[in-house]
Amino acid sequence: MGRREPDGDVIDDDTEGRARSARVAGPRRPAGELENEVLAVLWAADTALVPAQVQDALGPGLAYNTVQTILTRLHAKGAVERERAGRAHAYRPVLDQNGLTARQMRGLLDRGSDRTAVLRRFVAELGGEDEAVLGELLRRTESTPRESGGSAQPSSVSHDPAPETARPRRRRSSSP
Repeated sequence: MGRREPDGDVIDDDTEGRARSARVAGPRRPAGELENEVLAVLWAADTALVPAQVQDALGPGLAYNTVQTILTRLHAKGAVERERAGRAHAYRPVLDQNGLTARQMRGLLDRGSDRTAVLRRFVAELGGEDEAVLGELLRRTESTPRESGGSAQPSSVSHDPAPETARPRRRRSSSP
């Protein structure tokens, strides 16, 4: 059975389904892979890109709407910023790959109900070299003032999770 479009045309659902399947180029990507590919294109660019430029850089087989959706989601997550470019938006990454990974790690930590337990398990799962690097970074942090202008925090660890109300929320920008 078909369905009637607003212009009066009848669309055969079976034909439409086959056409949609033909556009899919193989199995679905793992979660986050397409976002990473879009970010890689943006990191490689010297300037902000509109969705059509990102689509071209990713190669054939990816719909414009898919690229636009990914860019919109990355913007909502704070991973990219956008500016008006004619009728579209041009996007540029906010952070480099290491900064984005650090932000994602912080987001995961913030979701845990017991921060100390999460950090303890994270450290327990580190390999020797990573554990040594983390230890060195913590020693450096203890001996230098924080970037925010305050002094370094003491090295003692509280076993009570930090209250969630102590963290201010970021305001959304009113620009498009």
